[in-house]
Amino acid sequence: MDEGYFGERVAAVYDEHSAGMFDPAVVGPAVDLLAELAGDGAALEFAVGTRRIALPLAERGVRLAGMRVEDRWGGWRREPFTHLSPAHVSVYVRR
Repeated sequence: MDEGYFGERVAAVYDEHSAGMFDPAVVGPAVDLLAELAGDGAALEFAVGTRRIALPLAERGVRLAGMRVEDRWGGWRREPFTHLSPAHVSVYVRR
């Protein structure tokens, strides 16, 4: 039986395989940039399942907004997003 992407098999090893995402050196720049971009406004954080970004944002007084893509980068330091980028950061603004 296919469990799908988020089945028990994946959940059993998720933390082990994803530990680097929770490193303060990774979370810090992400939260800093999102809080800067939100300013006095709001942010919409799609990867909210682990709450690793959403909770620090909420602690700074930032959560939910409408959506329109404003920018897309290849990382939290605003690297250009290309077909070679291993990840992306998409910035949405309220419509």
